[in-house]
Amino acid sequence: MAKLYVYGCSFSAGTLVNIKKPEYYQPFYQHQFKEHYWGAQVANYLQLDLHERSIGGGANDTTISRILQDSSLYSEGDKVIIGITRGNRYSLEPIRRNDFRLDLKQDSVLKSITVTDTYSDINLGFMHEYFRQEDAGEIKEGEKEFLTTYLLSGTLEENNFTDDDITLLMHWFRAWRGNLDKVYEVHHKEKFQQLQSLLYRIGVDVYVWEDSLWGEFQPITDWLRPRLNLKQRVKDSHWSPNGNTSFAAFVIEQIQQDVSYWNKDTVTRYKKLFNHNIISNLKQFVDSNFEIDTSWHDEKKYPWLKNRQDIY
Repeated sequence: MAKLYVYGCSFSAGTLVNIKKPEYYQPFYQHQFKEHYWGAQVANYLQLDLHERSIGGGANDTTISRILQDSSLYSEGDKVIIGITRGNRYSLEPIRRNDFRLDLKQDSVLKSITVTDTYSDINLGFMHEYFRQEDAGEIKEGEKEFLTTYLLSGTLEENNFTDDDITLLMHWFRAWRGNLDKVYEVHHKEKFQQLQSLLYRIGVDVYVWEDSLWGEFQPITDWLRPRLNLKQRVKDSHWSPNGNTSFAAFVIEQIQQDVSYWNKDTVTRYKKLFNHNIISNLKQFVDSNFEIDTSWHDEKKYPWLKNRQDIY
């Protein structure tokens, strides 16, 4: 069976819709709309085996690294979809892969590569949150929630990186990489287009899309704005289930028309010639007053559920 490989950041991963497992910090609807994830819908429509290799907060260098890792697995007839992300993101993929190797040494039975997805790359949201907590005096000894949440790397601990080292890294990112996003975006677009040409030569269909598409499909904020329960009005710019379905229809249309590079102009042309036949065969749109699925609730398994009024 031919495969569909998906690479990129949180928009490629379907963040807050394509939820892997229930977590206390996720929205009240949890994994209720996982089947609406655009990658899953595209794979199902085109009868392809989905291999999702994106990561929330991921950098373009991480995406390129993962494509190169997987390239020996590609076969003729496979399709690769690459989402370009913000140029100022800094890749931690070498550290992430080293953690994986260390983990394999410690547990020879371990076969999964999910350990490589346990923390994000360094991006503007990451950096702003770090300095917000630091300025508020929230990063104290024994109370480093941000560091323990985002910097999970065993490599950093093994090499005795101190809090001052991490702060220095954040300052470097803000001063150097954070203000050069446009320069890096142009640089990465050129690299992805070159990589696209190379993969075409081995018979792999490669499609690249720019981050200018992020704002072209319904976000979660707009989807939940009419929700009567104010606590359930999640403010998030990632795509809603409906946004995922709309993007899936767009992706299928571009693949069928053999359009290999997608930007804002591509979406504008698409919206003028919208193909209703495709979207009618995808997931139905979800109205904002949907009924919450509570079938997964288990307070013994998920003790943080207790007294969560936003879920119940």
